[in-house]
Amino acid sequence: MPTDALLLTEADLLPLTREAAVIDGAIAALEAATKALHTGGVTQSTFMGRAMANGRPSARLTLATGAGLHTGVRIQGNGPAANNRSYVLADGETGGVLSVMNFGTINPIRVGASGGLAAKYLAPPRTHTLAVIGSGQQARTQAQAIVRAMPGLQGAFVYSPNVQHRAAFAEAMTGWLGVPFRHVDSIDEAVGDAGVVALANSAREVLLRPEQLQQGTLVIDVSEGQLAPEFVTQARSVFITWEGVANNPIPREPYSTPIKAGAFTREHLGAELTAVVAAGANPRRTADDIVVYVLTAANVHDLAMAQWAYEWARAAGAGTPFVLTL
Repeated sequence: MPTDALLLTEADLLPLTREAAVIDGAIAALEAATKALHTGGVTQSTFMGRAMANGRPSARLTLATGAGLHTGVRIQGNGPAANNRSYVLADGETGGVLSVMNFGTINPIRVGASGGLAAKYLAPPRTHTLAVIGSGQQARTQAQAIVRAMPGLQGAFVYSPNVQHRAAFAEAMTGWLGVPFRHVDSIDEAVGDAGVVALANSAREVLLRPEQLQQGTLVIDVSEGQLAPEFVTQARSVFITWEGVANNPIPREPYSTPIKAGAFTREHLGAELTAVVAAGANPRRTADDIVVYVLTAANVHDLAMAQWAYEWARAAGAGTPFVLTL
């Protein structure tokens, strides 16, 4: 075991964003962590700082440890200040610090890998077409991870309101991922023939309704408030865990309101992703059921990503070594 720790800055971690195949390791890391969470081999806790004027906590600390994993804490600050997205990784046996790293680079990869993991297990059979609603950073990692997780994909459609952005995104993804992406003029045109739909954008309005989708579609919901309320009753929902949405301090509509009202309970959930991945649970009652994967954070997923990035850095010789003692 190394006697020094690694400081991993944004510049050190940028190579993780360049090669499309790199995300395969991130998906595998989340898959193993999801299985550990299902078997009870994970301990997690979240600490919220004091309330600030903007309604957000001064800081959010998410801690996790588990069998076969190290121990770590993600520190998320309030606002865009420098150094407010970090992770401290400690040895799972000794507690010694292994790394302090920038998590702003890793988090979009985590979100993408979570979508890729969901696509691997929940996409309808013989899916050939993906739809991506968005053309920014999160859309990029969703496209990357889903294409890597589903080698049978033959093409993808992309829509975002800005014509230049979606055209540039389609061209870049086609060259990077080796699957033809075509930009289209509406959400309806994007999703009409898609077996998997990724909502990955910053809109703050309803963008998608069940009647726009073909039967059996998987929707990967990255953002809040973009699904019509009808999805709550007309689709089969998958959360990483029930608590991840039900107890989340950040609302995830259209689910949070009916959960608080008691109209949507654990019994209404199609499945937890932990049970899908570890135990083969199937959220669909029939092959025609639409499935919504509500993509949220999970402390152990943060840990798994930090551990994956640290192991990559050690192998690649990336980062700056440091010691805290004489």
